[in-house]
Amino acid sequence: MKVVGLILLMCLGNSLFSQSWSQVVDFPGSARDDAASFSIGDYGYVVTGMDQGFNTTANGYRYHPYSYIWFPIDTLPAVPRQYSCAFTINNKAYLVGGVNGSQYLNDCWEYDPLLDSWTEKDTLPSFGRSACICFSLNGKGYIGTGATNGNTLTDEWWEYDPLANSWAQKLDFPGGARKVATGFAVNGKGYLIAGIDSALQMKKDVWEYDPLLDTWTQQTDFPGTARFYGEGISMANTGYLLTGWDTTQQYTNDLWEYNDALDSWTELDTIPSFGRKGISSFTVNGHLFFTTGIDQNGDRLIETWAYGSTIGIDEENEGSMHIYPNPSEGEMNLTATNGQSIDLTITTLLGNVIYKNVVNEYPFRISIETPGIYFLVFMLDGHAHSQKVIIY
Repeated sequence: MKVVGLILLMCLGNSLFSQSWSQVVDFPGSARDDAASFSIGDYGYVVTGMDQGFNTTANGYRYHPYSYIWFPIDTLPAVPRQYSCAFTINNKAYLVGGVNGSQYLNDCWEYDPLLDSWTEKDTLPSFGRSACICFSLNGKGYIGTGATNGNTLTDEWWEYDPLANSWAQKLDFPGGARKVATGFAVNGKGYLIAGIDSALQMKKDVWEYDPLLDTWTQQTDFPGTARFYGEGISMANTGYLLTGWDTTQQYTNDLWEYNDALDSWTELDTIPSFGRKGISSFTVNGHLFFTTGIDQNGDRLIETWAYGSTIGIDEENEGSMHIYPNPSEGEMNLTATNGQSIDLTITTLLGNVIYKNVVNEYPFRISIETPGIYFLVFMLDGHAHSQKVIIY
């Protein structure tokens, strides 16, 4: 191995949330829409979906915003699919259902990011379904609405308990059967917004779900255009809705913020690109990211966009890790001031792993023969960090 010129990337949590969009690294897999997405720790994940050749997929990638790198993850060991739903509980993700052609699915899979592996869990005890909404609250997952066999819409609502690995049916959604609605959870409540019903009427109603009382309460309508395929996500106890297919028959590029205390919506900065639907989104340390989707021309996408400042640069290389000399012709030393062991991965600028090992003796000699830009990614104090090095 051989490494040069090091720049320490600050963590996202230290940068200011500037309420502006910036384009970052493209999704590295096949262009796709209707994938599932979630966040765990310092990574955002995108899995499954339908590609440009109308093939459903089972593979996935995780994005590390500190280093601008996408890494492949373990392929889902099940039927490829689109329109699956995913939620996270206690640093694990749960992917439920979806559709593969005319096959509607009701399986549930748990993803462990530490092991990078999938484990099949208790099957949803009802019809297979797709295009549902889901979120997690108080250590349990919730999934509902969507399309079942024969594209029949449903208003069912289900709760998943990962500790008991069991499902319980809850009060049906009272707003009527629908699919491709938008959902998120904030401050102990879940929200279901918009969607399309069996009469092909696009909706703009907003419903609040209380998991403790198992009750639904209708809120003020969404002030934007009625739509389906909108993407919902929560961040810092605030809900967001972006993109979708609306009643003007346009794919949108708008972003809305929901204040649950005031039951009010505020339109934020428009995405500086064309409208789209079927996107995937995730948040990492207070920043919102979205990727993939399909545009008005039917082209599936790999663009990735970030809302807010993404990453800052600390050229003084302060902290508990030190790499020197920097830059270098090919060899340098890595030291840790506290001497603790680290899991070190070195990748190319495109994310190809060239070295992976546990480092526990210092100074550790690093050698990279080919000139270029590389990233050193390591776990320290329970968080992922990245340092960029340049070999000349």
